[in-house]
Amino acid sequence: QLKVKELCEEERVCCLTLDEMSITPSVEFDPSSGQLLGDVTLPTHSGIATHALVFMLGGVTSRWKQTVAYYFTGNSTDGTVLKPILLEIIGKAHSIGLNVIAVTSDMGNVNRAMWRSFDVSARKHSTTASKTVHPVNSQKNLYFLPDVPHVIKNLKASLVNENVFILPESVVNTNHLSSCKVSVNAVKDLAEFQESCDLKLAPKLTSATLTPSHFEKMKVSNALNLFSNAVASGIWYLVKEEGRKVA
Repeated sequence: QLKVKELCEEERVCCLTLDEMSITPSVEFDPSSGQLLGDVTLPTHSGIATHALVFMLGGVTSRWKQTVAYYFTGNSTDGTVLKPILLEIIGKAHSIGLNVIAVTSDMGNVNRAMWRSFDVSARKHSTTASKTVHPVNSQKNLYFLPDVPHVIKNLKASLVNENVFILPESVVNTNHLSSCKVSVNAVKDLAEFQESCDLKLAPKLTSATLTPSHFEKMKVSNALNLFSNAVASGIWYLVKEEGRKVA
């Protein structure tokens, strides 16, 4: 609250982020409180905790962030339980002068259930709804955004798994593309072409990029290596100089 008083109005605009991380299941004695710690603390849930769910506020127009809440969770979580927690955080943030305009999270099942509790959804065969009436100001909206790093990782994972993306005709025409289909074939061709080269066109394009391990899949940097300028330039070289055809 003391820090907020030093911020101007624009700097008080912020986003509420929530994310979960795995922890080692264990019950430990805390001598400072005289209690056993390690159980699930999320409301209406019980059992030994396997994850930590963290809520953080971060500035939109200025660089600041502050952890505001955390809960220990298990392997199974009811996402609708998160709604009152979010509303409480947004309300308390408003009471000290912060303006929460958006909520961002990954697209896991738990968070999608939380989105639906706010009547927010993004499905393949339905109209996307990405906002709801702001809980503390009915004249404004509260927006829900997928976490960008997770979006990039999901796009990369889908391509590596041989899925094909179909681009809208407007995108194809605007960018003068030869096809509306996007696949990983050209990237695989580039990886094979440069495998025996000492000087590689895309040095960070490795086997770990195209066949990642479980932990490699979690790295945003690994996904960005697929969508890099070096890979794009390498594919361009194969087409222009080596006569390769991009299917």
